[in-house]
Amino acid sequence: MRNIILLILLLVSSFGYAGAEFGLTGTDMLDLCKSDKDEDKAICAYYIAGFSGGVSRLTVESGQDAIYCLPVAIRLHQLTKLYLQYSLEKPELLDSPSDVFVYAMLKQYFPCQVASD
Repeated sequence: MRNIILLILLLVSSFGYAGAEFGLTGTDMLDLCKSDKDEDKAICAYYIAGFSGGVSRLTVESGQDAIYCLPVAIRLHQLTKLYLQYSLEKPELLDSPSDVFVYAMLKQYFPCQVASD
């Protein structure tokens, strides 16, 4: 059953709407990321991965410039650690919906490099 819930969360978050749909805040996600339970940590990691992948895909399909650029070699555990770090740097954003918090985090840590001529 947990796997089904995790899969649903992953699919919904890949479209960037899970924060609004489920009422998750940055604090709710922080609790999942800091949990001692592997299942909670997995939900945290896959939410971030699904969100970032979903926004990246929508950006490419819409032809818009990328807002953030994840390194190819980034790993889920690294994104989770960055989430924890960002929560310490920007605690005032933790009451925001989780998608807003993750978006701000990705934008800050992974700005796209402007090509020089």
